[in-house]
Amino acid sequence: MHSVRGRRCHVVAVVSGLACCLVAGVEAGSGATAWSQTRTGPTAEEVAEARSAAVERSKQLDDATARLDEARRRLEELVALERAGGPTPAPPALPDAPGASAATAVRPDPEVDEDEILAQARNVGPDGESGTTVSGFGPDVVGQAAEVRRFSLERARLRTEAETALTTAQRLVAEREAARKRRRAAKGRSRARAAAQQAQKAQTAQVVQPVQTTQAVALTEQTRGNVVADWALTQIDKPYVWASAGPSGYDCSGLTMQAWARVGVKMDHWTGTQWTAGRHVPYDRLQRGDLLFFGRGTRRPADIRHVGIYIGNGMMVHAPQTGDVVRVAPMWRKDLIGATRPA
Repeated sequence: MHSVRGRRCHVVAVVSGLACCLVAGVEAGSGATAWSQTRTGPTAEEVAEARSAAVERSKQLDDATARLDEARRRLEELVALERAGGPTPAPPALPDAPGASAATAVRPDPEVDEDEILAQARNVGPDGESGTTVSGFGPDVVGQAAEVRRFSLERARLRTEAETALTTAQRLVAEREAARKRRRAAKGRSRARAAAQQAQKAQTAQVVQPVQTTQAVALTEQTRGNVVADWALTQIDKPYVWASAGPSGYDCSGLTMQAWARVGVKMDHWTGTQWTAGRHVPYDRLQRGDLLFFGRGTRRPADIRHVGIYIGNGMMVHAPQTGDVVRVAPMWRKDLIGATRPA
C-alpha cells in the first residue's frame, strides 16, 4: 500500500511539473508566429488539450488509488476480526465523506494477501454452505478480497492511461519547442541575407583610403601592428556577414583585409591567400596585428578555415560565424595552425 501511494505522488508531481513546462512552452512559442506564415509543429490548443488529458488521467488515478487504499484497509480489518473471532464490522465511511476518522484506520497486516485469499476460496469444500472456506475465511473476507482485486486492476489500467497521456503531452511540448527553434533559425538566416545585401551595396560605394605607401614604409612593424589591432577593436559587435568586408559587417577574412588596409597592405579576401601573404612567425614572437590562422590540421592554404587578429596577451579579435558578431576571444584553440605578419 505504501508503494501504491508513492507511485501516485510521483505521477501527480510529474504532471504538475509538465503543466508548468507546457505553459512556458506555449508562451515562448507564441511570439514566433507573428512572422511565420506556415504552421509547423502542434498548435497551442493541441498542447493545452494534451496537458488537460494528462492532468485528468492523473486525477482519475489518484481517485482509484484512494479507493484501492480504502478497500485494502477494509480487507485487513475483516481478516483481523475473523482471526480474532469477532463480529464483522459495518462498512466504514468513504475517505472524503464527513464522519471518516483516522481513529478507524487499521494498521496494515503484511500477511493479508487478496490474491492468496481468492485462490484459497476456490477450494471451498462441503462446508462452504455454512459460509466458511477451507482456509478459514468467510464470505465477507472473500468478497472484500475480490473487491480489492477489482480496484487493483482498475488502478493498473488508469496508471497506464495516465503514463500514455503524459508521454503524449511531453512529445507535443518537444515538437512545439523544436518548431519554434526552426522558425527562429529561419528568421536569423533571413536577417543575415538582408544584412549581406546591404553590406554589399555599401562596399560597392565605399572607397578604401589606405595610408600612402611612403608613410607605411616609415612605420615600424610594431607601430603598424598596433594600428591594425586598434582599428580591429573599433569594429567589435558588428555582425558577422559572409563574404562581407564592411563597413556594417564582416566575415573573418574581410575583417583582416580591411584592418591591414589601414597601413597600406593589400590582401585578397580569402584566408588561403592571406596565409601566404606574409612571413610566418613563431608564437613566442607574436606582435599585435599579426594574423592567426585556424584549419583542419594541415598548413595547406586550401585547408585554412578561419583567421583572426592578435591583440596581445593571448587574445585575438575575429569575426566568428553566421549569427555572431566581431568579438575578442582567446587565440589558443585546438585548430590553431600558425601565424603570419603581412608585408
